[in-house]
Formats: sequence, C-alpha cells, structure tokens
Amino acid sequence: MQNDILKLADKSVIIAGPFSSYTFDVVSSLSRLGASIVLLTPDEASSQRICQVINDEREIKEDYGKAFTVPFNPDKDAPDKVMAEAAHTFRGLDVYIDNMNWYDSPKDKSTAEISQRRNFELSKEFANSALAFLKSRKKGKIIFLADGTGLDKKYGPLYAKARGQIFELVQNLGLEHRKLNININALVMELTEDFLLKHFPGQPFKESLATLKKEEPTIDMTRTEVISKFITAMACDLSQGATGQTIKLNV
Repeated sequence: MQNDILKLADKSVIIAGPFSSYTFDVVSSLSRLGASIVLLTPDEASSQRICQVINDEREIKEDYGKAFTVPFNPDKDAPDKVMAEAAHTFRGLDVYIDNMNWYDSPKDKSTAEISQRRNFELSKEFANSALAFLKSRKKGKIIFLADGTGLDKKYGPLYAKARGQIFELVQNLGLEHRKLNININALVMELTEDFLLKHFPGQPFKESLATLKKEEPTIDMTRTEVISKFITAMACDLSQGATGQTIKLNV
C-alpha cells in the first residue's frame, strides 16, 4: 500500500517554466516513479537534452515514465493553447507544477515591476488552464515553486510583494477547489543555485554563499536533491488532502 502511494504510474505531469538547477532532478525523480512528464518551456534546447536522457533511461527501465518538450514563448503564445497541447501529449493531466521565473534580472525598478506583474498573470492563466482539465476529473494537484528572489537587496520588497500575490492565489484556489479533490500548494525554497548564478555570475558557489552569509548568517543552500524529493512527495497521493498551503523548505 505504501509503495502504491509513492508511485506515479500512468500519471501525467506538466512542468511549466525555464530550465533551472533542479529541473533534471525533479524530472528524473518523477519519471522513476512512473510519471510521464511534459516540459512546457521557453528553453527548448535544454529541455530536449533532459528529455533525451530520461527517454534513454526508459529504454532500460520500462516502468520509468516518458518525457516530452512543448516549447513556449511567453511573449507570443496563449497559455490555454499551449497547456492544451501539453495536456494532450499524454492524454491528460494529473499534476501541474508552476516554475514561472520566466524573465532575466531587470535593468531597473520599472522593468522589474512589469516583469513581476507579467509573471503573476502568466502563473494565474496557466493555473486556470490546468484547472480546466483537473476539474473535469475531480482530482489532481497544482504545485507553485518559488525561489530565493526575496534575498535580492535591490528589488527584494517588489519580489516579496509578487510572491505574496502567488501565495494568496494558492490559498484562494486551494479553498475554492477543495471539494473537487484538487490540491493546490506552494513550495518556497530559501536559496537555490539559480539565485547565486543570477546575482554572482562567474563566482564559485562557496564564495557567493559566503558573501550572502555576511548579511544573512543563517542562510544556506537548498540542495537540489532535497527540492526534488519534496516536489515528488507533493505530487504523489501521499500528500493528498493538503491544500491552500505555503510550505517553506530551508534544508
């Protein structure tokens, strides 16, 4: 029974967003439990490489899930149309994972405000598009991911406000769809490799972390293997019932 709860055989998972430091670990972990994964992303080349590795593994382990890429341009493509294409790839949708950090570091406050509003609207539109599929099944999961952008000293308050909008959306959607057995939650990672790469380009991780620790002594890296384990657990039936919650991950 416990093993069945931790299996994702015949489940379809869509992960929307760019390639990140933990994307491969998450896709690999889900695939090994039997899930078929669609990467809905603007980073087609990186995504294709991940899918090739996953599908090569499946040639050896037939119980592993498949992986497929659906390219998406956030400035041109309608979320409902690309979501429909992604969902139809494996004939349905069971779990939707939002990793919507679409845009690069802003040049100024005005650009940052525009990109954050756009990020939120994209997340909201994609979530509603995913819900259109999940509501017909009266079961499923939506998981929003948030990284350590709140540590940004220049735009920290702006990012915090934007993330607050996502957490409010998670709470409202979670309560609204509880009776349909659709669980909607957010996972917040304290500090990721992506944050260090963005804010300390060309600098080794240890040096970047040491620089941050001078201002935030208790801060530490959220390891990719820990991120993938938590996301996988949230995708499984083991976590069925929890909804509308924001879970902070700082290990």
